[in-house]
Amino acid sequence: QERSAVPNSFRPDFEKQAGQLKGSLERMSVDINTHGDKLNEISHSMNAFRETLGQELAAAVQNTESLKQTLCQLSASNAEIKGCLVPRSDTVNLVFTEMSRVEKALKDDLSNVAAGAAGKLLQIKAGLDDAEAQRKENSQKTLECISKVLQLAKLQTAWCEFFVSSVNYSQDKALSEDSCWCYSKKVYLRGYHLSPGLGFKKEGHVVKLHACIKLHKGDMDDVIQWPLEHKIKVSVIHPKGIATRKMELQPFRCHRYNQKPENSSNYGVYFPEKSLYLTDLMDNGFIEDD
Repeated sequence: QERSAVPNSFRPDFEKQAGQLKGSLERMSVDINTHGDKLNEISHSMNAFRETLGQELAAAVQNTESLKQTLCQLSASNAEIKGCLVPRSDTVNLVFTEMSRVEKALKDDLSNVAAGAAGKLLQIKAGLDDAEAQRKENSQKTLECISKVLQLAKLQTAWCEFFVSSVNYSQDKALSEDSCWCYSKKVYLRGYHLSPGLGFKKEGHVVKLHACIKLHKGDMDDVIQWPLEHKIKVSVIHPKGIATRKMELQPFRCHRYNQKPENSSNYGVYFPEKSLYLTDLMDNGFIEDD
């Protein structure tokens, strides 16, 4: 009885634990069913993925075959191109080699030409320098000769011709102001630089013509003698050459304006001792077109 009483004393606990275990088993059953459903879903998803993967693998295999074919074609093309390029490469190399040879030859020729040209240019320059020096020397000699010729010409020139215009005006001015002086352009006579002329001078109720000169500084002043002492002859020539009126004059040695000019020009000097009547010249046709 004591052995049977002990299990009976544990029965309530066993039943309680059995009830708890049953509840746990029932919950586990529900959880297993739930997990089974999820596993089924995962299985279906795996099957779908397997099918998709199989399709992709098939497509990849097909693409691989296409790539293999393309690579084979490219290899064949490369072999063909290489076969064509090998002989052409040799030709191109020959062309480049020939071009390099020609370029070197041209450079050598240009160097030789440049060196030769430089030497010739130096010779030409030296010749030009010599010619220029000779030209300068000859030019100087020529200028000296020309200067001597001009000096001789100035020393040898002994006469000049000039015209007096506006005779009526000069006559009226002389009558109203006692004198009017008319000088020609500058000339060299016997080396003296001067301007010859005529002076209209009132004397009583008539006008007379007097010879006059004006000395200027000249190139021959250091060569000729001073004061001016050369005799001066003045000829009034008829326009038709049928008559002349002449005067021969002697400069005054002591006159200050017959000396060597210190400034650009001296004052004019006239010769009072000899003269011509203006009315005589007019009446005899020496005046033409005033």
